[in-house]
Amino acid sequence: MASISALKAPLESIALACEPRKRNPDIPNIIMNRKPVWQKYDNELTFGAAPVNDLRYQWQNLSHWNTLLAIEDLMIEGTNYLALDKGGKKFLRSYIAKVFINHDSIIERIWSLFKHALHGQGWMSTAGKAEQLISRMEEIESIHRNRRPMPYWAAEEKFIHHSLYDKKATPRSGIYTYPSIKGKTPEDIANYKKYRDLTPELKGIGFINGIDNPKPWAEGNAKIIADICGVKTTNVYNSTFGIFSDLKEAFWGWRGYNTRPVTQLLQMWDQFFDQFPLEKKSKARFLIVCHSQGAVHVKNALAQYDEVLRQQIEVVAIAPGGFPDPEHCAKGCYKAYMVGFKRDFIPIIDWLWTGSYLPPGIAETVPSKGDVYHDHNFRSNSYSSFIKKHVTEFVNKKLI
Repeated sequence: MASISALKAPLESIALACEPRKRNPDIPNIIMNRKPVWQKYDNELTFGAAPVNDLRYQWQNLSHWNTLLAIEDLMIEGTNYLALDKGGKKFLRSYIAKVFINHDSIIERIWSLFKHALHGQGWMSTAGKAEQLISRMEEIESIHRNRRPMPYWAAEEKFIHHSLYDKKATPRSGIYTYPSIKGKTPEDIANYKKYRDLTPELKGIGFINGIDNPKPWAEGNAKIIADICGVKTTNVYNSTFGIFSDLKEAFWGWRGYNTRPVTQLLQMWDQFFDQFPLEKKSKARFLIVCHSQGAVHVKNALAQYDEVLRQQIEVVAIAPGGFPDPEHCAKGCYKAYMVGFKRDFIPIIDWLWTGSYLPPGIAETVPSKGDVYHDHNFRSNSYSSFIKKHVTEFVNKKLI
């Protein structure tokens, strides 16, 4: 942590105040155990006297609510948050997490909500404000990573909720490769070498899954694509935190909001195109295969991607939950497949919501060969031949 004299921004003094301190061993345990003593619940008796000019005590007399409001005000400009070092960000997040935990009961949420409303501070509970600030941190970091504005941001709320409690949650949405040699056996490494890298051919293939898909299942779908022609793939895992949380994220996606999977798609495409020199970059092609909600994320990602580079991205949507704009991807290289409303109602939702249902020729209704009536599974026999056809054609395409 930076020294007091080296502080550059007001947010850093709050982060310094959030740094955990060693408890005073002279205080009996019975006092320590009466209630959690941590950060702003502390006092000089518990932690020992501190110098009057210690910046951490500038915030001592503020309530948790007012401290959160001060943090929010200072974080309107994302540069204040990004200026913090790794330790400062950790202390700040940890403080907000502790506030959240101590104010997360139903009674406390209701009481603080009405108390703040009566004081003209808006209809927001203390725990709700803490969640909102963590979402704001996520937004700032996503904008910084993706090098572009991220309007209409919707964070992975369920993950935030789990992380605030330090619970073990489902792996976050993120970029992964298949096959991968991370932590693998010599046999796995030998198998990895059997898969062909398409990068020298200026090509890349990726996949993004739909809702309620555990990571092993999503990786299994990526394996199906990789095994068609024995090629390496770079993919985005669209994480699941339960069906209701996933449906909420889908709702934000249909409304055009940016979510973490959208930022990961943008980052994946940036990494792919940026690896080529300028003269080859304009020839490179990327095939993205998307399923269900994954198509919603692809739609929103393509809408804000570079207007030139997105014309080099080909799309195959399987039982899509949304329909990307044909003008936002490679011309003549966009196909969507569904089995019809009677056997799968998911593709009709985007049309009802946004009117973006695609015309015949791009959106193709295929006969259902699924074993279950609701034929929506990526691995359904209804779609296997179409996936194989497009992946094979893409791999065999000559770009150089």
